[in-house]
Amino acid sequence: MSRPAAGSGSPVCPCRHELLHLQLLLSREIFVTERMDMHLVWTTGRMSLKPIPRFLLEPAFWAKYLCCAQSCDRSPGNDTSRGSTTLTCQRLGLRQRALGFLFSYAVLMSHESDFRIAREKHMVPQEARWPA
Repeated sequence: MSRPAAGSGSPVCPCRHELLHLQLLLSREIFVTERMDMHLVWTTGRMSLKPIPRFLLEPAFWAKYLCCAQSCDRSPGNDTSRGSTTLTCQRLGLRQRALGFLFSYAVLMSHESDFRIAREKHMVPQEARWPA
């Protein structure tokens, strides 16, 4: 949800401070980490980011490992409003975490300049492209 900036009345994204180009303007150095618990951790002059693994950009990976099985009440086409016992899909939590991780990059790379910085720092696969 957006909120007005003090005195301006214009909407501001509450996540605006996370843009990659702003991190460089704030003199923060961007460090690569493979530890998920260190992703988006800020310290004085540093920001740690976990690169996007290639497999998270592959539709086949999502279909095989992150989509609910047909027997899951949460899979597309299953009606959970009939009072059936909701099966807990083990993949649901994994999918939610993967989407949250990718959302963090959607915020970090809101501008083409942010995307270029992410590619230079090897945060996204080199074959990834900014849509024209």
